[in-house]
Amino acid sequence: MRNPKPRNIDPMIGNIIKNFRSEGRFKQEVFKVMILFLTEEEMKQLRQSFRYFDRDNTGYISVEELKEAMEELGHKMTKHELDTIIGQLKLDKNRKMLNYSEFLSALIDQKHLSTKERLWMAFRHFDVDDSGYITADNINEAMIRSGRRIPEEEIQRMIKEFDITKDGKISFNEFLNIMKPEETQYELPFKQDKELRKEVESNSLIDGDFTTPNSSGKQH
Repeated sequence: MRNPKPRNIDPMIGNIIKNFRSEGRFKQEVFKVMILFLTEEEMKQLRQSFRYFDRDNTGYISVEELKEAMEELGHKMTKHELDTIIGQLKLDKNRKMLNYSEFLSALIDQKHLSTKERLWMAFRHFDVDDSGYITADNINEAMIRSGRRIPEEEIQRMIKEFDITKDGKISFNEFLNIMKPEETQYELPFKQDKELRKEVESNSLIDGDFTTPNSSGKQH
């Protein structure tokens, strides 16, 4: 049974998918963590979007379904444009389809979803020892806690992806500079890291929930 088109589907979803560009490995992992911090209403909208693309209700989006949905959203694409989108999206290696998790990761890099406060919570998810930095050991531990293991060389590449100062660890300033490069206030030279972290933590506490999956409610 095919899924009906939701009445309130955001027409901008087509633009987001069309303009999506695949990110580095660690940035992809950060997006996956940030999904945990979305509100129920935001998750509802993303689920509706997925169901709109997943026409056959299989839990995966095929190339044909992607093309059909994009055209309905007003994006008549050439084969080259479709191939470009397919190349940027992470298709399941076995089924050659886009799964739910990867679809959400492609949509979450939106300004109204990737807020500074949510990025701070994502940073704390990986800063498992509350040192104020993310190290290779931290990433390894965070992955193990989520039931996954990643080769050491892959983790080192993830660190290098964010480690602007080349000191082998990721500060919150570096983290923001990679995740939100459009905000020029995070360009080098950085604010003092403690000052920026205090500012964001304060805003997050004012806004409400400030816990992460591995924090057990602890606060700085």
